Amino acid sequence: MKELKRIGLCLAIITAALLISCSKDDNKDPSTADSTTSIITAKIDGVDFSSKGVSLIVDFNDNVLQFLGANATGQVSIQASLEMNSTVLTTGTYNLGSSNEETEYFGDLGCSVLSGSSINSYSSTNCDDTTGTLTINSISSTKITGTFSFKGKDFDCNSTTKNVTNGTFVLIK
Repeated sequence: MKELKRIGLCLAIITAALLISCSKDDNKDPSTADSTTSIITAKIDGVDFSSKGVSLIVDFNDNVLQFLGANATGQVSIQASLEMNSTVLTTGTYNLGSSNEETEYFGDLGCSVLSGSSINSYSSTNCDDTTGTLTINSISSTKITGTFSFKGKDFDCNSTTKNVTNGTFVLIK
């Protein structure tokens, strides 16, 4: 079942990354986002990433948080999912790496990179020796903010990795 969820997430990521229309936006500081616009920022292997507005898909409720954002060129996307099994989302830090043995929640952090005609996807939970954390700093019925970072491996679990650092999100419902 977990493998089906991963395949479904991967297909959703690929489809969204290819279909999202993007616009150039040089504002990479989420703290300056207006109160009606969602934004995520990060560094992927040291390179700035930003997604805002129409290039960002957001969903959250009492026990689920999901976001998917593509950069201005549509060639790189970052995605996150966190689902609580029997409790509600609260502020705090969630382990979304391969060592996660929590029973109260499950989730994944990932990124996809379009290179030529192929898409390379990386996950924080699919392989051994991957790490990931997602921290929710504040949450309300209309807005959620936090940070994230992860080291993801490709789905073949070979030595190809992506390091995502300094991730931030401001998500508006």
